[in-house]
Amino acid sequence: MGLSEEQIQRYSRHILLPGVGGVGQERLLASSVLIAYSEDEESAALMALAYLAAAGVGQIGWCPLDEDDGIKQKSPLSAFYGGSLGSGLKRLNPDSRLTPYHPGEGAKEVFDVLAWLGDESAGDLEAFMGSGKFLIRGVSRDEAGEISEYPGAFAKPDVTPHGGGASTVAAQGALGAWLAARILRHLVDETDSVGSTAQARFDFSHGFIEAHANLS
Repeated sequence: MGLSEEQIQRYSRHILLPGVGGVGQERLLASSVLIAYSEDEESAALMALAYLAAAGVGQIGWCPLDEDDGIKQKSPLSAFYGGSLGSGLKRLNPDSRLTPYHPGEGAKEVFDVLAWLGDESAGDLEAFMGSGKFLIRGVSRDEAGEISEYPGAFAKPDVTPHGGGASTVAAQGALGAWLAARILRHLVDETDSVGSTAQARFDFSHGFIEAHANLS
């Protein structure tokens, strides 16, 4: 589709990055990502949303799994978005548009990637899994988090909480940023990774981060 002069200026630093360039930026602008999240993972979802929008993902679906479209005041990103995701996103990047979405509305026909945050499953998730499209799942507990990514498959992350408390701000921020980074790399590379799996874990209370991949 080609980048406009305004977009070349806006994404000049992205275009200069090895492995992105103008072609990679065009792919991001033409891509669509659905973020589905439970209430416990809202801050991670908001962090991922901010990174994806700033990078230039053209369409971002926003799917609260707990039937609440608003931003909780407890979220550390509430002030940034000003209580309105749509207006906050436009301030961040006018090229990125927000699409409110509810489970069961045909995600696999609309979105290229599904990011699932939380333990629950609902709506048309199974249909998306069977489409062969890229799925990435994240969950956090206390100071620990885990990410699993599969094209066309799905599994429940296995994070062991220390005391069972709510996730810390640091864990939510790390989870959201890591999710966004993996999604952006997938969209820019446009690699056919059917049959591959990758997992990553971090635990700030024990001071470790680990990641591994299996290719079948």
